[in-house]
Amino acid sequence: MTDTENGHPTNNAPTNDTSVTIQQPNGTELPTVTSTPNDYLGWSICGCLCCVWSIGICAIISSYDSRRAAFQGDMVNAKTSSLCALRLNFINMVLGVVLMTYCLLRFGLGV
Repeated sequence: MTDTENGHPTNNAPTNDTSVTIQQPNGTELPTVTSTPNDYLGWSICGCLCCVWSIGICAIISSYDSRRAAFQGDMVNAKTSSLCALRLNFINMVLGVVLMTYCLLRFGLGV
């Protein structure tokens, strides 16, 4: 027995309208869950304070770009910015050690 005005069943009898068929097109893959890449923010701040500050600032900017992209769900750009921050931090560390060694040898020991 149905209501002719709304087309809904008026009694409490169970209906068979609960099955849903979803067909996925061929060739599509289910999205994979990826972990958030490391943004190296702590290393960037430490490198800015202890080594070459100009490279450290660029590393901090890349770290924030990585964090922002990961928060927005853009894992490709987050990974790219993360790798950029890692490279800048590595360059900053090597350059800082070289400059500190040079300054120590040149001015500290009087060579």
